[in-house]
Amino acid sequence: LLDPLGNRRSINDLCGHGGDSKERRSDCESGGVARYYLIEQGRNARLSTEITGYSVSALCYLYRETHEDAYLDAARKAGAFLTRLAWDPRLPVFPFEYPPTTAPDENRAFFFDCGIIVRGLITLWRTTGEPEYLDAARNCGTG
Repeated sequence: LLDPLGNRRSINDLCGHGGDSKERRSDCESGGVARYYLIEQGRNARLSTEITGYSVSALCYLYRETHEDAYLDAARKAGAFLTRLAWDPRLPVFPFEYPPTTAPDENRAFFFDCGIIVRGLITLWRTTGEPEYLDAARNCGTG
């Protein structure tokens, strides 16, 4: 993977916004992708299921183009975040952000975002053949 200046970078180099804080490592380990970084607070915003869905699609594309396993590993990790952590089977929908909070106004789900996530999960299923991703996409689409 090359950065905008042509320097070789790993997937882990791109996760978070530099530094080595415990929270940034935790975000990378979960597979979820934050929408933005809160500079004043020195932390990522809550993890975005929509942005993670976009990331899954992009990582699958990069894997198909380069055959580098790091991209597929990262796509699987992001897919697992979506299907095992973010998915709420009680509703059945993907929340806007994860983890949920105690404030109801902060725990929304959007139709458009769910479509982006479903598209990413179907792409990952087509890439891996692993039924977990198709099952989650189908459950979101028919729930």
